[in-house]
Amino acid sequence: MKKWVAVNSFMLVALAGCGSEDSVYQPKAGDKIFTTVAVDGREVQKETYKYYALTDSRRLVDDPSLVAAGAPQIAILESRENKQLPLVMQSAHMVSIRGAVDEVDHAAVIGFVEELIYELGNHYPSHSIHELAWEFADLDESPEGLYKEYMASGLPDVKSYVAFYETVDAHYSNSIKSYSDMESDLRDFMMMNDLTIAYFGSVLERLGEGFSSLYAELQRRGMSVFDLDEQYRQSGMRFPDFLAKFFGKTSAMQGEFAYISSDVGSKGGAAEVGVEAAKLGLKVAKFAWEIIKDGRPKTTAEGAYTTILSVKDGSYENYEYAVRGESPVVSYTGKNLFGMTLYDAQFKLDGAYKATHPSVPGYWMPSVAFKVENAFAGFTWNLNAGAAITSAVNRASASAPEPEIQVVANVQANGWFQSFTKSFDFYANARTGFRNN
Repeated sequence: MKKWVAVNSFMLVALAGCGSEDSVYQPKAGDKIFTTVAVDGREVQKETYKYYALTDSRRLVDDPSLVAAGAPQIAILESRENKQLPLVMQSAHMVSIRGAVDEVDHAAVIGFVEELIYELGNHYPSHSIHELAWEFADLDESPEGLYKEYMASGLPDVKSYVAFYETVDAHYSNSIKSYSDMESDLRDFMMMNDLTIAYFGSVLERLGEGFSSLYAELQRRGMSVFDLDEQYRQSGMRFPDFLAKFFGKTSAMQGEFAYISSDVGSKGGAAEVGVEAAKLGLKVAKFAWEIIKDGRPKTTAEGAYTTILSVKDGSYENYEYAVRGESPVVSYTGKNLFGMTLYDAQFKLDGAYKATHPSVPGYWMPSVAFKVENAFAGFTWNLNAGAAITSAVNRASASAPEPEIQVVANVQANGWFQSFTKSFDFYANARTGFRNN
């Protein structure tokens, strides 16, 4: 059973329990939805999305008079306004939003979504238009995000793009909660590790494998893509070498990977953070963790933090005089045209820094974690967020290090037929503390 079937059934039961469909706002073509980003309560970005109805002919229209009541609605970005904080706040509070100035052609996105729905219809020829809309929602990304991913994928056509994601459903029952966000986890894995779909597939092909066998092996081991990501980051290996080891391939096959790297492109990605950290003399306890899962904060869970210490001593209790610190609070909120809050995530990077060691010169961080101030998802919405370390550098000398890590936080809100995703950069410096600019 697919995820959209489970979600649809839940909505029908919930609506029945409310006694009336009027108790739940259902958008129509032309309606607006707004997302905002704020830093310490000051708005720095506002996006306006417009709902388009999906017709039986698989076209998107923004005129409600042209569609029957109850048609699926898909929200597409209409405008984005970036605001500048007062000069007195800029140096310490300017938020770094990934993709904030990466504009996408509105008409191109609409055309892409229509083509994507068309190919989903070819993949599922017996589906109704509502079922196709749920298949689209199952991709767990905004139309703009899907369009940008496809354009960078290296795939020859949208049909191949659909096949890439629909392979997931051949191996995972999306009614199983632990696998319900497989597509978004897969996308995060590729983005955080600088992998394109075509490159990912080419490495599997050289190994005599494919995405189907990868998912089958993950399922056999009871692993999620998040688990795979964490193993990759901890390995410190190049991506082809890691996959070879994952599948138990021989060292002779691993010898082919020098050709793969030059043929397809050099992709080290976030796994190289571990290698670089080791070269810098850093011991990093964890490279990725969940912040919010299904609307619930996960930052108090065991392992939902990292330590940045010296390889000469990995015991945090041996580090002294640490200072508590935190970054500004970042808020990501979605509201409908009535001003009703649909989802809201408020979080910050915090922990302890400026610690010293009696016999190891430099500054160190005994604790770096995310603290979730608020995680709210309204009826029919869900909220998830994760974070990963994407770089490690030394801002001082090798003899007395000042390590600094970059952490990317991805926040995703899922509603009826749509997803909204935003990524933020944070930095943790062992001497100066935490910031998000």
